[in-house]
Amino acid sequence: MIPLLTVNPYNRTGGTGYIGGSVLDAIVRQHPEYNITVLLRNIPENFTSKYPGVKIAQGDFDNTALIADTAAEADIVIRSKHEPSIKAHIEGLLRNSTPSSPRFLIRLGGTGAIADWADPSFYGEKNPKVWNDVQDIDELTSLPDTALHRNIEKIVQKAAVDHGNRLKCAIICSCGVYGPGKGPGRTQSQLVPVFYDEIVNNTKRAFYTQSGENTRSWVHIDDLTALYMKLIEAAAAGGGNADWGLQVRTYRIPMASSNTDKLC
Repeated sequence: MIPLLTVNPYNRTGGTGYIGGSVLDAIVRQHPEYNITVLLRNIPENFTSKYPGVKIAQGDFDNTALIADTAAEADIVIRSKHEPSIKAHIEGLLRNSTPSSPRFLIRLGGTGAIADWADPSFYGEKNPKVWNDVQDIDELTSLPDTALHRNIEKIVQKAAVDHGNRLKCAIICSCGVYGPGKGPGRTQSQLVPVFYDEIVNNTKRAFYTQSGENTRSWVHIDDLTALYMKLIEAAAAGGGNADWGLQVRTYRIPMASSNTDKLC
């Protein structure tokens, strides 16, 4: 099957998405035979010259009719946040899906869903909890509504339960991402440049609070993109050897550091 993909590589402000743009670039380079449509509010000047074979659906994330109609033509949708648009993508994917010809939804979540930022007992201190996306899957799929990203995850999980025979879902939860992006616009990560700017232009020094043993996990953009490609290629093969459904969450966390570690 040569899949029809809908990719959303741009954030709500209209700038090029760091992760989505990198995923789009990888798809185009590794699978030029795929038919790809991207949802763009503003079209960068270099987009059509960089990706002449990619179809553009121009509109913002509140244009749910356009989103649903575009998703209805796709076999695979790659999507991140925004509640109305995720519902529209699901509605569109379900229009033409059948048990013998299912559609696929791959969503970008985040490890903020399990971060302990709201628990003052771990402010500047190490949390001994180590999550496992296999052994802890029941807890991960039933997080409290106060957890970050939970509103979107509940929508995707309900779709997986209600329509799992014809809509295959997976959620990728990335941690802090670093490294140069490959997309046509934004190529800087969000956090690392912010940390650098604050140290150089504001605080004039790096610092930590309490013991500084609280940890944050990191993944290189190329490794995260490679994980996306594994799922996309599995979906293009009708599901492949990948698992899909309610209890599928993939956490990409190859490196963790505390605030007292020296990272160069």
